[in-house]
Amino acid sequence: MLNRTKYLKLIVMLGLFLSGLVVFGQTGQTKLPNAPGNLDFETDKSGQPVSAWRLNPASAAAGYSFTASDENPFKGGFSGLLKKGENQAGQTPGIVIQSFDAADFRGKRIRFRAAVRAAAGNSGQTQLWLRVDRQAAAGTNPPIGFFDNMADRPIKSDKWTYYEIVGDVASDAATINLGLLMLGGGSTWIDDASFETIGNAEVAVNEPPRPLSNRGLENVTAFARLMGYVRHFHPSDEAAKIDWESFTISGIRRIENAKNASELAQELKTIFNPVAPTVEIYAGKKKVSAVPESPPSATKAVRWEHYGFGTGNPGVYRSTRIDTQIEKGKLPPDLPPPFVADLGAGVSARIPLYLPADANGTLPRVQRVAAKANETRPTKMQYSANDRATRLADVALAWNVFEHFYPYFDETRVNWMPVLPEMLKRAAADKDEREFKKTLEIMVSRLRDGHGNVAFGAPTNVFAAPLTWDVIEGKVIITSVAKPLDGLRAGDAVVSINGQPALQALQEKENYISAATEQWKRFRALQELSRGEKGESVTLEIEPYQNPDQPRKVAIARDTLFYTVGEKRPDKVSELAPGVFYLNLDEVTSKDFNDILPKLETAKGIIFDLRGYPKLDDPFGFFSHLSDKPLTSAKFMIPVITVPDHRNMKFQTGGDWQIKPAAPFLKAKKVFITDGRAISYAESVMGIVEYYRLGEIVGAPTAGTNGNINPFALPGGYQIVWTGMKVEKQDGARHHGVGILPTVPVARTRSGAAAGKDEFLEKAIEILNK
Repeated sequence: MLNRTKYLKLIVMLGLFLSGLVVFGQTGQTKLPNAPGNLDFETDKSGQPVSAWRLNPASAAAGYSFTASDENPFKGGFSGLLKKGENQAGQTPGIVIQSFDAADFRGKRIRFRAAVRAAAGNSGQTQLWLRVDRQAAAGTNPPIGFFDNMADRPIKSDKWTYYEIVGDVASDAATINLGLLMLGGGSTWIDDASFETIGNAEVAVNEPPRPLSNRGLENVTAFARLMGYVRHFHPSDEAAKIDWESFTISGIRRIENAKNASELAQELKTIFNPVAPTVEIYAGKKKVSAVPESPPSATKAVRWEHYGFGTGNPGVYRSTRIDTQIEKGKLPPDLPPPFVADLGAGVSARIPLYLPADANGTLPRVQRVAAKANETRPTKMQYSANDRATRLADVALAWNVFEHFYPYFDETRVNWMPVLPEMLKRAAADKDEREFKKTLEIMVSRLRDGHGNVAFGAPTNVFAAPLTWDVIEGKVIITSVAKPLDGLRAGDAVVSINGQPALQALQEKENYISAATEQWKRFRALQELSRGEKGESVTLEIEPYQNPDQPRKVAIARDTLFYTVGEKRPDKVSELAPGVFYLNLDEVTSKDFNDILPKLETAKGIIFDLRGYPKLDDPFGFFSHLSDKPLTSAKFMIPVITVPDHRNMKFQTGGDWQIKPAAPFLKAKKVFITDGRAISYAESVMGIVEYYRLGEIVGAPTAGTNGNINPFALPGGYQIVWTGMKVEKQDGARHHGVGILPTVPVARTRSGAAAGKDEFLEKAIEILNK
């Protein structure tokens, strides 16, 4: 069973690898094959690596292997076995891949099919995946043309079963990638795979940008809100099965030009009646209809119950239609009444939140077209956000997820309703899919959610100059330099960046960053400000610390991967003085901690540094030695939603960490260092320290965002990350937007940076020496 920390890390890593954010495998200099190979897995002997298939290097480093296996193959003598030991640490997913040239498949519909079985004792889940990468324009990231990783239908059976993914290859496709992935430990076998074309791709039409008229904006806003109510809360069989992405895009194309409220109401009826025939839509004022009696044939009432936004996402969140039995035609009294909404634009709607049903489905029945025998799984149209209607639909789809499921509106006090027309207006006029990414970033930033992020394509701005900086005493100050850079030194102030005032450039970055606190926004903006293309030159105007009246300009190259740039700290496990130990929890694993535990038992003082994200894969084992009494984590609360517009949102608690003490108890005086870079799992750790007063907390407030993320995808290749659950401190106090507060606040100084001091660490040592 995955704890919430491991689940969060798995989902993040999975998104990074499969959405193209982490590039692995063959380089641009390697000629790709024209088609996949060794699909029958018969080339290699048992225990050998499987020819033509590649195991992602990060997966291999995390303990996964992919070899030929003669253990109960589906067909022939061998299958492919993806395996990881249950007791091996790490949260990286296991990913197997083949990549090949898309040239021969452009404009075609393709199918990747394979027989798969997953061992009954697997701790995670298994999925096939297929991704088509389009060609990138000069200087831009390669956009994703098609992506499906079976997140909405993971493989759990230990019996050999065929699974498939069907998708379209764009006319400008460059590469096709396919494979197998596994979350967590265990074993998964794959055999008898196939890849084929099954027809021509469905071609999407890209409408150019143009502004929305006032009436058009009202029409699209009304449609978007009704779409969210029906999609998430109207329980008809038709609404549960429909492709809401295609529905929303086509609906927006139809609805924009309605001339008045009456015409808008009629168009909405035409669009929604096939999926929600009992939804009433009307212009002006109308007497609300009485609740209809249950049909005589009805045996149950059906309604939605959401534990967070669970549609299509595995893990702790789930959205299900639940049944309530009807006794002798009488409806239970606790069923929710219809939801009445003023949609704006002079139109209202009445949406039933439950429906009567019989053994064949919800009532009334809508004419359904019978599926053909052995018909393949329907293929979604692959849309591009270069299309205006797709951008408008993306805003509508994402806004509704947040409107109904974001758990922190009570804390943030964000007025979310006006965000919808504002973002629709921007999306209509965005010139292309990359400009639209900024619109999505602005929308997500309005949530004030430190996990909030928008990913699109493979980023190329992953390089930085080999230096770090921070805002100190009202200026952007260089805090460390990894190698000689034309005389740059720690303590120097950055006056401008490429001619733009440094603080102004920083503010522009902050406009696109979602954060619950200013400290997290500042940290993320400083990161973004440093990043750029590999080898890109950036000109800094510098005010030297030693000679502030002699400003100068320095041109430096972004030639270092940004995540490798950092201020120097002691080795991850260090004895700073006899009996005084330092542990950098950003780097220390649970194994490292257990290895040093005998020495810590006799230590006089211990400093735990958590200015970042911990690598501890067993926080229970860590904390069991820090207290001689039981410890409890913060409260993790999944929202329970049964009515729209985050009304009457309730929360289900559970899954909190319950930690029992274990020998040896570390009696040494303890000090913890933290700051605004500590988020999520780091705050779960620091929250225990704070509540139980396990030691002084030195530094600055943490990021103020915790809880499992709940990512979802949008048409056009966007991945949205946000916080899907609420977290409160152990005593019920607010965490979001507050974070963990230091008991000994420390502010960095420019003179300290110039002298190469770690002022947080120095304060921690001072406390231990008292």
